[in-house]
Amino acid sequence: MVRMQLDTCAFIESGATSGVMVEQLVQKDLPAIKSLYQHAERFCVDGYQLLSGNYYGVRSGQDIISSAAVHCMSKEQGVAVVGNVVTHPSHRRGGLAAECLATTLDSLLPAIDTIVLTVEEENQSARALYEKMGFVEHSRFVEGRGRLFRPTGKIGPPSRLKHGAAAVAVT
Repeated sequence: MVRMQLDTCAFIESGATSGVMVEQLVQKDLPAIKSLYQHAERFCVDGYQLLSGNYYGVRSGQDIISSAAVHCMSKEQGVAVVGNVVTHPSHRRGGLAAECLATTLDSLLPAIDTIVLTVEEENQSARALYEKMGFVEHSRFVEGRGRLFRPTGKIGPPSRLKHGAAAVAVT
């Protein structure tokens, strides 16, 4: 996995993209968002994520065809993690992901000065979009599932890691 960080000066200079209508998504949009995510690997959404007001998307009729969101943020620390940048396969390459991401970033700046995201190393089209929008590679890490080995020698389920996910930094 590649962790990327936004160079805010590069983003501000990038300007607007295609001018499509991006709207804030709310709790009632959850079924349409879940429908969109059926077309993407490794994406999920819980209703609580929509409560922050930092979830954006583009519609085609009643369908959500593209989205981007803030996963978590700390205004006190000035840091945010963005993600869930997804576009329906039949609507890709039209600038929708860029518009959703730009709207998400606009909602954070200038109050948040450190904005990061994570992308799979092999996802070259997403990485190209993120670089075009001002993100630069910050670090790499390995993501995977694991079992927690307790000091007692017993193997047990991870106690503090949701769904057994773990990340290890690779230098």
